[in-house]
Amino acid sequence: MDLERFNNILISNCKLNYSLPVLAGVSGGPDSLCMLDLLKRSGIPTYVVHINHQLREEADAEADKVKAYCDLKQLDCFVIKGDIKEMVKQERLSIEEAARSFRYTKLFEYAEKYQAQAVLVAHNAEDQVETVLMHFLRGSGTRGLRGMSMYSLPHPWSDRIPLVRPLLTTSREEVLNYCEEQHLEPSHDSSNQDTHFFRNRIRVELIPQLQSYNPEIKQRIKNLAEIVKVEDEFFTQQSMHAWQACILHEGSSYVCLDLSRFLQLHPALRKRIFLLATQKIAPRLRDLDFSAMERAISFAEKKGGRNHLLLLADIRITKAFHRELVISRGDEYLSTSWPQLCEQNLRRSLLEGQNEVGNGWWISCRQVEELRAVSADKSICNMNGLMLDGAILDTFKPGDVISPFGLGGKAMKLGNYWTNQGLPEAARKMWPLVRSKNGEVLWVVGMEISHHARINADTDLIHELSLIHNPVQA
Repeated sequence: MDLERFNNILISNCKLNYSLPVLAGVSGGPDSLCMLDLLKRSGIPTYVVHINHQLREEADAEADKVKAYCDLKQLDCFVIKGDIKEMVKQERLSIEEAARSFRYTKLFEYAEKYQAQAVLVAHNAEDQVETVLMHFLRGSGTRGLRGMSMYSLPHPWSDRIPLVRPLLTTSREEVLNYCEEQHLEPSHDSSNQDTHFFRNRIRVELIPQLQSYNPEIKQRIKNLAEIVKVEDEFFTQQSMHAWQACILHEGSSYVCLDLSRFLQLHPALRKRIFLLATQKIAPRLRDLDFSAMERAISFAEKKGGRNHLLLLADIRITKAFHRELVISRGDEYLSTSWPQLCEQNLRRSLLEGQNEVGNGWWISCRQVEELRAVSADKSICNMNGLMLDGAILDTFKPGDVISPFGLGGKAMKLGNYWTNQGLPEAARKMWPLVRSKNGEVLWVVGMEISHHARINADTDLIHELSLIHNPVQA
């Protein structure tokens, strides 16, 4: 690695501006020290963060060594200690996962604090090989087989500050040669040989075995990653077109898709769309394994049965109204596309004019002179106005029935009606009902008018009820 090549990578591949600062994660090993020295020579303003995981006896000495180098080169250096062992206990993570989570969280916290244009880490070409093999062994799809990217945005730790790996195409041998040429004295992490760690087993045990079958296996894996990367970029473009066609609405904890359009997609795009949805609501979730993905797609395709699936401990899939596919995190999702009666409006009288429901929804009630033609739009209905005398807004009570319009007055349990309509269970508790003064369900708001509230030849007073979504007013 020479300075000219490094500068070209920073500008062309990493999209960096030399007038703005970067933040470098530096362990003090050969890779990170090589990167830091090149950054200093390049002239780009650099903040340095060293993470002391407090897992090895030599950790404090390594931190002091990085700090000493930065002092010598007049670089701002921040040493951050993390209690990784306690984190493992509290969050039930492996040591590797806990250390990684803590490390990247702190790097991006400091990047935000010091307004860095990017966070730089020193993964090299051999790290890329190991990463591809790790993803392969975990059953990852093409997203995992492409390995790491030199420039990543968005990613689990930020949707604004990119994660940059300027040494990703540089071999470990090149790194070591550079350190020797520049008289650098990197630290050497003894835990890199500890085969209790998954990545180390791949480096120390698996790769030498693969080389006995093909001495060029590292290069072959690098080539595979490049091939998959190009193909993955194409599929990503196609996925974004499909996403725009399928997405109905989304929030921080949910994504709602058009079920019919989703099912019309090629199976490969269905998986892509589902992965994109899970990444939006749970950005730090690793790639779903094959079995989880198959269960998710099978649930979306299946007709009938339960309308929700707990896919993972924190990921739920819901089919709503037989037309919406909702991927949500935990129980946080309550769609603003669903009218939900808030407590303050519970059992309020339904009056002429605008009646607030809650969750951004209102019911307009007005007298009309003539019957509106029956429409497929269930958000508007004409009702016998006399039935509205003393009517209130209410929610479900055990034993509630509805006599759906068009069934000649035949009653059915409201719960069964909702099941037939595909109403998610999460929406039922506070779904608004218009109830007569005698307790009869006159209108399942936005869904069904009772046969007994219908307009007939003897009706003298007609009211039009309209369900309106008006978040500004709400």
